[in-house]
Amino acid sequence: LSPSPLFLMDLIQEKHLMGDLMGQAYVEDQYRLLANLIPYKLPLFRLVEKYATTVVDVFQEPLGTSSLSKLKHNLYHQQSLPIEPDASLNILASTSAYEEVKNCFLHLYTLLDYNTNLKPSDITIFADLKKYGPLLELIFQDKLALQIDQVPLLRYNREVKQFYRLFQLIDGPWTLPSLSSVFFAKELAHWLKDGGFTLGFNPQHQKEFTNSIDPCGGSFVEVYEKLLDKMAFFKDEDTPPFPISLGQSLLEAHDRLRSFYEDTLFLKTFEAPLDIWLDKLKIFFCNYLNVFDSHDFFKEWTNYQPLVSEEVHQFCFIRQLFYDLFESLKGPLELNQGDMIRASNLKEGAILPNKVLYVLGMGIDEFPGHRPLSMLYQLPKYPPAQGVIDRYQFLEILLAANERLIFSYSQEAPSTILEEIFRPV
Repeated sequence: LSPSPLFLMDLIQEKHLMGDLMGQAYVEDQYRLLANLIPYKLPLFRLVEKYATTVVDVFQEPLGTSSLSKLKHNLYHQQSLPIEPDASLNILASTSAYEEVKNCFLHLYTLLDYNTNLKPSDITIFADLKKYGPLLELIFQDKLALQIDQVPLLRYNREVKQFYRLFQLIDGPWTLPSLSSVFFAKELAHWLKDGGFTLGFNPQHQKEFTNSIDPCGGSFVEVYEKLLDKMAFFKDEDTPPFPISLGQSLLEAHDRLRSFYEDTLFLKTFEAPLDIWLDKLKIFFCNYLNVFDSHDFFKEWTNYQPLVSEEVHQFCFIRQLFYDLFESLKGPLELNQGDMIRASNLKEGAILPNKVLYVLGMGIDEFPGHRPLSMLYQLPKYPPAQGVIDRYQFLEILLAANERLIFSYSQEAPSTILEEIFRPV
C-alpha cells in the first residue's frame, strides 16, 4: 500500500486523522509524493485498519546510486534530498506529439541496440492511446515489435468486421463493395460489376437509397437475370458472356441474398424485448457468417450491460445499441512478430513493474488530468476527481520502474508534478 514502512503506520495509528475533514490537512503536511496515496486510498486504509489481523513487513530499502534508486530511497525514508536527471531518470522535451513518439522510438531502439540483456518485453510505454496510439502504430510499424493495448477491434479484427458489415446491411445500402466482403468471391464480384450492378437487391429495395422515383437499373436481381439470359442464348461459336464455372456460384449468391433480403425486411419491422432480439440476431449472424453460437462475439454482447432490459424495442433502438457495442470492443493490436514492447493507457491495473517505463504526454496541461466532473463526485460514495487518480498513478509509475524511467512531453512546459521528483517537498 505504501513504499515507506513508516508513512502508512503513522496514518493508521493516528486515528483522529482518519476522518475526511482531517485528510486534506494531513496531505498538505506530508512528503508530497507519498501524500498522493491518501485521498485515493484512504477508504482502503480504513478497511486494513478495521479487518487486518496480521502484519507482514515486505519493505526493502532501495539500493544503488542511480537517480531512480535515489528517488525510491527518498520515498522509503520520506526524505527530500535533491535528485539530478541521469540515464535512469529523465525528462525529454519535443515540439509535437509526432516528434515525441519519434523520439520515443529512437530512444528505445538505441537502448535495445546497446543493451544486449534488454528485450522488447522489458519495456512498457504509457500514454493516452486515443491521442498517441495512431502515432505509435505509424512510427513503430515494420521497425520494432509493439503491442498496443485497447485498440478498437473494428480496426484490425477480421471476424468482428464481418459481424459489423453484416449488421450494417440490415438497413444500409447494398453496394458491390459492402456485399463482396460477406457474400461474393472476388471473381464473381468482377462479373457483377461488368454486368452493371450498382445498388440494392431489387428495384424496390434500390429506391430506399435513391431520391429518384423512376427505376435506376443496376440492382442485383436485374443484373442476375441479365447474366442468365446471356448465358441461355449465346451461340456455340461465341465466347460465353459469363464463365460456366461461376454459374453455380451465381445461383447460390442469388438464393442467399434473397433469403437475406427477406430476413432484413422482417428485422426492420420486428418489435420485441431485448432477450428475444438477441436470440433472433444470434440466429441471423450464425446463418450468414457460418459461425457457431459459442463464438466470442456472442459472449461479448452477453457481458454488455446496456443489453439488459425487458422493454419492447424496435430496430432503431437495437441499431444504436449494437453500434455502441461494436465501438466498445477493444483488444491488443500487435505490430510485427516476436518479443514485443507494450503500449498501454495509464490506468489502474495496467501499471506493472518492468525494467524500462516510458511515459508520453506529461505536458503541463495534460497531467494530472483536470477534466470537469459533476458536483456529485464530491460525495464520499462517488469516485475521486481525475487529478487525484492521476497523482496516485504517478506514484505507482515511480515505484514500477526497475531500471529506467523516462518522461516525455510536447507542450511549452512539463507537468508541475515532475518537479516533485527532482525538487521534493
